[in-house]
Amino acid sequence: MGTPVRHFAILTGISGSGKTQLARLYAKALTPGSSEKQILTLPVQPGWYDPGALLGFVNPLRPESYSRTPFLEFLLAADADPRHPYVVVLDEMNLSHPEQYMAPLLSAMETEGAVQLHSEGEMFDGIPREIRYPRNLVLIGTVNMDETTHGLSDKVLDRAFVHEFWEIDLDAYPRWGKRKIDLADESRARDILTALMKGLSPARLHFGWRVVDDVLNFLSRAATDGGELSFEGALDSVVYAKVLPKLRGEDSARLREALRVCEEELATAGLEVSRTKISELRRDLETTGSARFWR
Repeated sequence: MGTPVRHFAILTGISGSGKTQLARLYAKALTPGSSEKQILTLPVQPGWYDPGALLGFVNPLRPESYSRTPFLEFLLAADADPRHPYVVVLDEMNLSHPEQYMAPLLSAMETEGAVQLHSEGEMFDGIPREIRYPRNLVLIGTVNMDETTHGLSDKVLDRAFVHEFWEIDLDAYPRWGKRKIDLADESRARDILTALMKGLSPARLHFGWRVVDDVLNFLSRAATDGGELSFEGALDSVVYAKVLPKLRGEDSARLREALRVCEEELATAGLEVSRTKISELRRDLETTGSARFWR
């Protein structure tokens, strides 16, 4: 038996930090000139309770047919083309339990054995009984950790390389100055976003570039549509809508400090609606031991 196949990486970190984009860019770098035929991005669904979600299954309503999946077709293509890499991106892979829907793959990855697809003979509806795990198959999973997701078991972690993405550098954000926003106004928005990022980061409640995009797009639209909303009102509204909803947690020194800093920064910036909401969260934390935007 050869060396176990371990072409499996897990990218974890803050939502909106670009994990999926990074995974796809890496896939494109591995497969130049492929027109993406060697790349498959699969959004994992919460209802993936067994390997059939990936590998397909014999159709119980039409026993003569096999229900195929995009992953199965991709797996067969990788097996038929062993000289080229094939990359699968499992987006938000822990919305379901990976050790359940990936069980045959994880075992074959470790042993370099075969993945059994069915027990209906050597070939059934064009699908072989089993397929050896392709050595040219690369798996990349993205992971967000919150109340809607599942933790990763040792069975998964032992077969993967894990990379964290928590540090967000707002100075490196590439789209400053690219929108129809007065430069002085954009500077004010940048200052408050930077201050909030600094205050929330120690509690891991900060935000990624996706939120920055949404904030600046909103401000640009408010400035160009000629509405009645002032810049201060627009900034207050979008901070309230895009930054504050993710603030939550149990009582801790880090969370208390994060909320205190945010309230001070919002007060200094004159964003009164957002400041009032933070004040409510601080009171909830003091009186109930926890704070949630959704009360």
